[in-house]
Formats: sequence, C-alpha cells, structure tokens
Amino acid sequence: MTEVGPGGAAEGEGDVHARLSEVLVRVQRFLAETTAEASDDGDERLVVVTRGDMMGVPDPATAAVWGLIRAARSEHPGRLLLVDVDARTARSADAVAAAVATGEPEIAWRDGQAYVPRLSRTAPDLLVLPEDASEWRLETTGEGAGSGGSADTASSAGSVGSAGSANVGDLAVVPVVSAAPLAPHEIRVAVRAAGIGPDDLTESGRPVGVEGAGIVTEVGAEVTAPAVGDRVWGVFPEGGAAA
Repeated sequence: MTEVGPGGAAEGEGDVHARLSEVLVRVQRFLAETTAEASDDGDERLVVVTRGDMMGVPDPATAAVWGLIRAARSEHPGRLLLVDVDARTARSADAVAAAVATGEPEIAWRDGQAYVPRLSRTAPDLLVLPEDASEWRLETTGEGAGSGGSADTASSAGSVGSAGSANVGDLAVVPVVSAAPLAPHEIRVAVRAAGIGPDDLTESGRPVGVEGAGIVTEVGAEVTAPAVGDRVWGVFPEGGAAA
C-alpha cells in the first residue's frame, strides 16, 4: 500500500513533480518485482491511497497521481487500485481492505460510504429543441439557471457564447430566425457535431464549439468547392451556427 497525502493549496510545481516521481518509482518497483511471479490477473495488487482529493477540493499532486495510476492500469489491469479517503477515515488499512473486497479499480470513502465512478444517461429533456424552428443553435446564458445539459448533449450544434461566465447549467437552445445572405466565398453548413470543451463553458465572451463538422447546405458566389451536400469539418467563426 502506498499512501499519498494532500499538499495543500500552496503546493508548488516542484512538490507536485517530486510526489509524482516518488509514486512512479514505487509503481515501477512493484511491477518489476511482481510481474515475474504474477500475471496481470490481479494476484498481487498495489493500492495507492490518497486523502480528500476526490469529491472535494482537488489537490494538484494527488490528482496527478490518479492520472498516473489510471494510465498505468490500462497496461496492467487488476494490478493497481486507487482509494481516496476523507479525514473521518481514521484507519486507511480498513478502508483499503473494504475497497479491495469490492473488486472496484478505484473507490472513494466519505463518511463510511463508498463511491465508485459510473456513467449514466442524462435526462432527455435537459435541452428542449424549439418546436417551430428548423434551425437552432446552442448558447450560454451566463445566468447559472439554464436548463442543464452535458458536453455530449451540446455536441449536436455549435453556438455563439454570450458575455459572462457559464457552466453546463447555462446552456440553452435558441432558434435561428433568419440567416444572413452568404457573401462571396462563404458557405453555410448544417452542423452535425461541434467540439464543446471546458473553456467554452467557463470563459466569457467567446463562441462556443468553434470546431465542428456537418453538411454543406448552401454556397456563396465564386465557391467552386465544396458543393452542396458535401461533408466538411473545420473551425466556424460563429461557433458552428453558420459558416
């Protein structure tokens, strides 16, 4: 078992690197000493314990450790376990024993309750499409009281971001009433997918989902390629609403 303690908000880059290097050495030593005797079927396992990093204020060093172990675990499934405990978990050994018994590759203990990562479907009505609009775009309201959504939900269309910081709760579907006529050398694209990242939702005054892909629906004067119906991808200056 390897225990990694939090370094605090004042922790510097050097401290993060030092702690990550220490854990890396231990992991490499464990794998080197056990691989010859045990196959990757989980016969021998190294448990890395962190304190208070998951489901709370993140610690840069322990977050880096989790990333390291997750990457190494892809090459050695069943050999490396991650356990995060809170301040009320007095005995890490008990938490580790209980975590190992669950068979989960990573687990967080909070007030005696075990939490494990799971994917779940979002509710289908988080973002409601306008009934009377054939064209729409995704915008950020910046009000903190949007109808919700997720990056997966948002990827169906690009948008123009409004001023003010935003999060996934600020996403809203807005109908496009009319589109401006195309200028020479311009094309219009029906967006089928747009890249939505953290910066799109947290930085104010920037278009959302500028990277996108879709189908050309209209071409302006002097455009020789692509043609209507072609599939294209690229960067859309207005966040993928039109190009």
